Amino acid sequence: PRIKVIRPKNRILLHPTCSCQIMGLTPVLLDIARKCAREVILPDNIDILESCLFANCKKLNKINIGQNITEIKELAFFECSSLSSLDLPQNLSNLGSRVFSNCTNLQDISLPNSIVSIGQGIFSNCTNLIKVTLPNKLTYIPSSTFNNCINLEEINLPKTVKQIDNSAFSNCKKLKTIDLPETLQSIGSDSFSGCEKLNHIT
Repeated sequence: PRIKVIRPKNRILLHPTCSCQIMGLTPVLLDIARKCAREVILPDNIDILESCLFANCKKLNKINIGQNITEIKELAFFECSSLSSLDLPQNLSNLGSRVFSNCTNLQDISLPNSIVSIGQGIFSNCTNLIKVTLPNKLTYIPSSTFNNCINLEEINLPKTVKQIDNSAFSNCKKLKTIDLPETLQSIGSDSFSGCEKLNHIT
């Protein structure tokens, strides 16, 4: 018989026991939790969010990230299509590739100034993303960073940016203006392709 999952009204703590781990059932329990969870609270004793940790958690709409997180690895929040906003910790230094890719309900996010590097495509296909605040020390905008962010209206590039890679802003249909910093040394191919309303670059 198939398991019927009933969402609890209150918060629950998931703790795979030793016997579950021995029988290899921990991934099954985590998969059930991911599919059911709407809110997640992470403890402060975690410093890294591993790859694909919350990938495809389509019901997840709220997460409280511990303040000691310094790195979020690739695809950690991939396709969390109910996530609309997120407060990132001030100690965060690195974001892996496609961390928020396909988060189609994400509308506004601010990356703390502690971040020194971001991976490629971190906001690709975030089709409802309107506004992003980038960290002021960022020097590199990787490929496909904002690819297909069709509702992105404004972006302020840090004055430290030296390189914009391929397709970084491709298909940002509502982007109208962008100010390029004096530090900029190179722009990759198709960086602004499909930006139909872009009419002012300085």
